[in-house]
Amino acid sequence: MKLIDPNSKLTLEELLDEIELTRKKFAPKYPAMKDLSKVPERTIRFYAEQKLLPAVDRGRGNKKYSPEFVWRVLFIRLLTQVHQLNLAYIGSVMKQVDVETMRRVLTGEEPLEIASPTDVGAAKRHAAKGYKVVALEPVQDISEREPEEGDEGWVALVDQANAVFRIRADLPEAKRRQLEQVAMLIQSIVDAPPVASNRARRK
Repeated sequence: MKLIDPNSKLTLEELLDEIELTRKKFAPKYPAMKDLSKVPERTIRFYAEQKLLPAVDRGRGNKKYSPEFVWRVLFIRLLTQVHQLNLAYIGSVMKQVDVETMRRVLTGEEPLEIASPTDVGAAKRHAAKGYKVVALEPVQDISEREPEEGDEGWVALVDQANAVFRIRADLPEAKRRQLEQVAMLIQSIVDAPPVASNRARRK
């Protein structure tokens, strides 16, 4: 697909437009593209902060993004929104998969299999067909989810249906480390099995 000149540079606004145009164009061929929400500016910055995207030219001018960012951003969205992978896993995936493979997956030319590292047989069968295999378990870490409306300035250390713990993103590092310990305790309580009541134990 010749979306734009591969040697050109895009502004952030142009990049967002191209991402949305590409998503709509290939949604009929790859239904998962329909499930991807529109990408806001803050998400690009968030991915960059998490080092999921390559560094951009910090020189003068607004045209900083290469066209490959279109495929990279859509691929990250696919892994987060459809396959529910957390950012730590996605960071590993982005190092394994080249941009051309991302394009082939997103345009429906190649299937993407999220295989458990222990499922060696499935990985080999998939690789034998000439496809890339992302051999990672689909585990979601909600504390690393993308920012949503109203999230600006806040970080969710624990965010589940029955427990929410957020802190200000600009807290001093020492306080943040202390609160991360609190978050670990909260998470362990949430994940722990229910404790039987005294009455139930007496029976």
